Amino acid sequence: MLNILVYGSFFALSFYMPENRSYLQRRLYIYGALILAIVANSMQVATNFIIYIYLAKSCFLLQKREIFLATALTGAGWAFSELYSVFNGFYMSGDGTFSPLYGPIRPSFSSVLISSLGIYAGASMLILLFCFTILAEQASRRKAESLSQQIEELAKTLERTRIARDIHDSLGHTLTNLNIHLQLAQRLFKADPDETLKAIDLAQTLSIQCIEDVSDALASIRNSDFDLNQAVDHLATQIRHNTPMKATVEIALPPLSPHISHQIYFILKECLINVQKHAQASQVHLQGQLTSSGVHLEVKDDGVGFVAKQPSTGFGLKGISERVEMLRGELEIDSILGQGTLIQINIPL
Repeated sequence: MLNILVYGSFFALSFYMPENRSYLQRRLYIYGALILAIVANSMQVATNFIIYIYLAKSCFLLQKREIFLATALTGAGWAFSELYSVFNGFYMSGDGTFSPLYGPIRPSFSSVLISSLGIYAGASMLILLFCFTILAEQASRRKAESLSQQIEELAKTLERTRIARDIHDSLGHTLTNLNIHLQLAQRLFKADPDETLKAIDLAQTLSIQCIEDVSDALASIRNSDFDLNQAVDHLATQIRHNTPMKATVEIALPPLSPHISHQIYFILKECLINVQKHAQASQVHLQGQLTSSGVHLEVKDDGVGFVAKQPSTGFGLKGISERVEMLRGELEIDSILGQGTLIQINIPL
């Protein structure tokens, strides 16, 4: 009857796991169950497997230091209960009377102590190691999931940055020029119809260029045979066609990887856009060559210059710097007010 009562109680407790309760409640749950199991063991109710179950539960409910403390205290209690049951235990005989568990021949105190502690120590350490392995695997999995989420968020951020930069580099300057010529057409509409038509024609040309820029951007992503030299020559041709500025190009780079070629293209394009929008230059010169250390690029204009160390709120220089950094390159800007600007870029291969 006692066995049924003890096992039934622990069976009912097995459905309760206070993992979301306070630490005090979790501690009371573990220590209470262990004490009851030790007491039951001293009354000849085999509870060794129950002890090990709650030692395993303690790994998930208690702090590591207290797990070892609970294991040590339980070991002492277990050894005491074993000694008590051996030297003071009774059993109920068939006639309803109690008799000593052992007759006059009893095992020695030391043999019982060593046997009980040895079995308990081996089994408990095996269980703790197994549970700690599970906890370490869970912690590793949570860390991997956290890192995966961080990587996913970083990838999203980088992708948003890349899209924003590419939109700015491919369409920003063309749309700006389109807006300028449309405003010019509005002002000249009544005063000079011929100039108005010219402005509208140029605006139409720029709108077509916007479409071409989008197509070129998509093509550059899909195609692996991107010709960097030809693309830069086309940029200079557009500059000469849309502005009075003289653009010269001295670039004869060997075939590079698509990624590096596309990034260099957008870097040079942004440099030209900045010259066109801000430098008030009459000429700009692009140069690119392969050196022993990688690709060396130069963009030089004779414009008004600027203070290179002054913080810039524009997206242009930031986009250039980000692309150069993406290629593990170095960017150097030398500019003197009234004497133009020289941008030098070194990209390792």
